[in-house]
Amino acid sequence: MTLYLFQIGGNHAIPCNSYACARAIGIELISAVQCQMAHAQYFVVDTEDYSKLHELFSPFQGIATADFAPVRDLLNP
Repeated sequence: MTLYLFQIGGNHAIPCNSYACARAIGIELISAVQCQMAHAQYFVVDTEDYSKLHELFSPFQGIATADFAPVRDLLNP
């Protein structure tokens, strides 16, 4: 299992149902949260294919920035 934190900056709504989008491209979406005060959205996804992160981000390209970082689950090591 490879977990990534996927953070989107900018004041933009999720352009599609994030669970449906992730499932359609073969990514398991573990968590999706938004911090309205910071204008940021955070996703934790499980994928072995880093290129799928870019595919998930494609609806945001041109209107927002994104950061991807591998993370570790501290509750279920």
